[in-house]
Amino acid sequence: MIYKVIKKDPARGENILKDEIIRLTGCKEGKKYKQQLRCIVVWDEEKQK
Repeated sequence: MIYKVIKKDPARGENILKDEIIRLTGCKEGKKYKQQLRCIVVWDEEKQK
């Protein structure tokens, strides 16, 4: 997935590693879905990933 970060928000919890507003920029994805998305990366302590 190719995307451009529009805005980075500070992590709000101890398990949230990344919180960003993004826009898809790949050829097919960018044309089909032009709206902004939210990309959140979370650490799962139970699964250790």
